[in-house]
Amino acid sequence: MKVLIGLFGARWTAIFFVAFSFLTASAQSPSVSGPLPKNFGFEQKLGVQLPLNTPFKDENGKDVKLGDFYKTKPVLLAMIFYHCNGSCLLVRDGIIKTANAQKLLEVERDFDVVLISIHPKETPELAKSKKALWLKDYKYPDTEDGWHFLTGTWDDIHKVTDQVGFTYSFDEATDRVAHAAGIVICTPKGIVSEYLLGVTYSQKEVHAALVRAQENKIGPKTTTILWGCLQYDPKTGAFSLKVVRLMQILGSLTFLILIASIVTMSVKHKYKPLTSVNDLDSEQEGRN
Repeated sequence: MKVLIGLFGARWTAIFFVAFSFLTASAQSPSVSGPLPKNFGFEQKLGVQLPLNTPFKDENGKDVKLGDFYKTKPVLLAMIFYHCNGSCLLVRDGIIKTANAQKLLEVERDFDVVLISIHPKETPELAKSKKALWLKDYKYPDTEDGWHFLTGTWDDIHKVTDQVGFTYSFDEATDRVAHAAGIVICTPKGIVSEYLLGVTYSQKEVHAALVRAQENKIGPKTTTILWGCLQYDPKTGAFSLKVVRLMQILGSLTFLILIASIVTMSVKHKYKPLTSVNDLDSEQEGRN
């Protein structure tokens, strides 16, 4: 420690240890290893009809059918895990941000948002609490009738996910889920019009997709992006968010950049530690 302070000064030594700590913390995160589950991702089934008779419970515990939300407006459909602390939070942020960014379209007035929990153990009470959080971040008030948070049985959930090509893994023993991330834009009649994959959705793309869906048109196929929440039994091969891997890469780059900067500065200025104010004055005079 004293050697580092002598060579680089207290400031650069502190930065060095912050970077090193960040890199170490990133490296200790769960790593992505082993093959991805086969049933993981989106198969884009443009033009398929959703099973509108499928029963669910809404956030108030009321028995509903999927078709109750497909009448006269297009629908932004997402399959998420309400308890997920991984990519589902990013999907949530992506939906909220693109909804807030819409200049001409508003939830409830122009389109609805339907969220289906892919976890069969999640309850309407949980869905209601999540809805309150989402509405808190949506800029338009009094739009709760346009947001629908559904829960259902394993079989009923799969009637929808299978139909739209959303495949995922649920391990009941460990209560873990592995799933991809994305949203599905549907026509008012419940026809799959377009897929927007990943966790960010541009305002222009969503606007265009909703307009096409309102006109009962089928949009183009989207470039596949595999981004999702990977949680799996560590005994058989650990999976984690790609975000973790991204943080590891950024941490490594930050660390390397700082090291390079320190070395460059030390070579360029041939830094010698100052021990007193007189040393500082002498160095200043020498430069002048």
